[in-house]
Amino acid sequence: MLKPRKRLTKKQIKEDKLVTYYFKAIDYINENSKIVFGIIIGIIAIVALLYMYSWSKENAEMSASLELTKAREELKNTQPERATDILRSMINNYSGTKSAGRGVYHLANIMYSQSNYDEAFNYYKKYIDDYNDDPILASSSYSGMGACMEQKEEFLKAAEYYKKGAQKFSKNFEAPRQLMAAARCYKLANNRAEAEKMYQKVIDKYPDSAQKRDAELFLSELQG
Repeated sequence: MLKPRKRLTKKQIKEDKLVTYYFKAIDYINENSKIVFGIIIGIIAIVALLYMYSWSKENAEMSASLELTKAREELKNTQPERATDILRSMINNYSGTKSAGRGVYHLANIMYSQSNYDEAFNYYKKYIDDYNDDPILASSSYSGMGACMEQKEEFLKAAEYYKKGAQKFSKNFEAPRQLMAAARCYKLANNRAEAEKMYQKVIDKYPDSAQKRDAELFLSELQG
């Protein structure tokens, strides 16, 4: 008499499937060894490249930071020409790093202090276009561009840069000052209507700012 066949448990079924998948995988690897090893080598190469890129980027940032520190020391020692040389070299050699961005901003300030307004403007603009990673420096760069135009007596352009900085970074502490500067330049350009708008914006949007009182006085003068 035949013995009744034992019913397989779920665990046994699962183990049988795992064994089957294992041998299928072994067969696949044996039949496609070149492809499999090619994929493995490719993955290893990608990981190695990512590691090298990360290391290279970190190393570049450290080197750029060191150069930036040297330039700042030269500025403290009232040696702007030496600082300028260091910054120009650092920006060229370590373009794209955070320290290079700060170097661009410092270089813009140096050019402005030397009354080289065209070059200062270009460096402020370069920070906005190529870096723009620090909201305080970005806002100050708009103010810098406005100041360069104001020094060149291009008052309408100056007002627009001041206003743009205040619009883009409206929560920045510098925003009410930028609006006041924009109003001043609009007045110098004989655009009273825009000047009034800037003063009113300071009053409405920044009621707790130190500039509110002055904005009220200047607005009263314009409307009086």
